[in-house]
Amino acid sequence: MAPRKHSSSEINKIIGQKIFAARTLRGLSQLALGKRLGVSFQQMQKYEKGTNRLPLEALLRMMVVLDLPWEYFVSEAYDKARSALFAEEMPLLSSADGRALARAFAQVKSPARRKHIVALVREFAEASDKLPDAD
Repeated sequence: MAPRKHSSSEINKIIGQKIFAARTLRGLSQLALGKRLGVSFQQMQKYEKGTNRLPLEALLRMMVVLDLPWEYFVSEAYDKARSALFAEEMPLLSSADGRALARAFAQVKSPARRKHIVALVREFAEASDKLPDAD
């Protein structure tokens, strides 16, 4: 099963909330900040609501205008995206058996053997409800 992707619209909303907070703390209107960034106030509304993705160039200009570091805008979005990406793998890595399996698998250098191992584990997973537990 492929890892769940973190919604880009959710990331845009997080960054938009950061823009809103920074703008209001600086006492700037959407119109004033938009002028300094070279965009309309409507575009600023869309950035703040997360309906439009903020281009990297606009983010860099915003960092300069608002005098805030990169981390202010992206750290929370990064943390959420990262946790969503690894949510599926965490149960495996939270058990001793899962960590042992991951370490052993990492030692197998042959791509063909790795494919066989994955196929074998999938077979066990699919048949797990049909097989008795062997301790």
